[in-house]
Amino acid sequence: MDNFFTRIIENCFTIIDKTATEVPYHLYNHQKILLNRWVTCGESAGHLNLKAASVGSSSLALAFGMAKAAVIPNTVGVLWAHEETLAQKLLARGKRFIEVAQKSKNPYMSFPGYNRNRTDFIELENRSKVYIETAGSSIDIGRGDPVNFFIGTEVAFWKKKGLLTAILPRLPGIKIFESTGNGTVGWFYKQCMNCLEGRGTYNFTFVPWFVHWEYTIPGKKIVLRDKTDDELDLQETFGITDNQLQWRRNKIEEMDSGEGVNGEDAFKQEFPTTPEEAFLRSGSPIFGQQVYSKIEKTIEDPIFVGDFT
Repeated sequence: MDNFFTRIIENCFTIIDKTATEVPYHLYNHQKILLNRWVTCGESAGHLNLKAASVGSSSLALAFGMAKAAVIPNTVGVLWAHEETLAQKLLARGKRFIEVAQKSKNPYMSFPGYNRNRTDFIELENRSKVYIETAGSSIDIGRGDPVNFFIGTEVAFWKKKGLLTAILPRLPGIKIFESTGNGTVGWFYKQCMNCLEGRGTYNFTFVPWFVHWEYTIPGKKIVLRDKTDDELDLQETFGITDNQLQWRRNKIEEMDSGEGVNGEDAFKQEFPTTPEEAFLRSGSPIFGQQVYSKIEKTIEDPIFVGDFT
């Protein structure tokens, strides 16, 4: 599953971990699967990445884009984030990728530097440019240049409506749209549903919570003797361990606000097990999302559709 970009990222880039320590950028299996799809599906392919929260998708997409810009001269890339603080964070991270790569002793390539006088985008010495901005902050995407790769992060949370419809005709290169779910409305939801129903034109990938190595209770093996039917279903279907189930229980308790927000429903939207869980219905159904989901499984196609005359 390793490819040229996997080797560049793991041998030349670093990442800040959750202890605020800068460490070598080690890719986990789900990240390698994503990266391999981006690399092998072609230079004009479109990708939808529906994911659980904090599984490293945005950073991976940025690392791929920066490696691509460094390897291929004259590349133009654009990354749109859903909010300004994230855009600035990713801009700084992109510059850091290049700084570290320049100092790395690797057999793969010599990395170009970047113009430190530029503060609004990254301009590399090989004439590649990477614009990292808030979604919709500029109507002139790519500043008039053909966009060789486009990355949209947390697309389901973009505040301005109709952005994607407006910019898609101007994106001839690879396109990566990634997000957690945000209700059953909007472009991202519609395109994901199209893919799940076999009608989509994008390459669809879903990253559930349980593939992330951090989403478990570390240390001694836990044995749960009071599992619910739903927890038993999770184990039977997905092979989830008791340590992972305990992490899930803790997170559900943490996310239960006591003010009308059900912890289990909140968990399913932020840390979905299936694509369907990621797109909870808008509002709070009176019977709870779990009841609706079970009812949906019992629905069958009608015997007859038509008019009685």
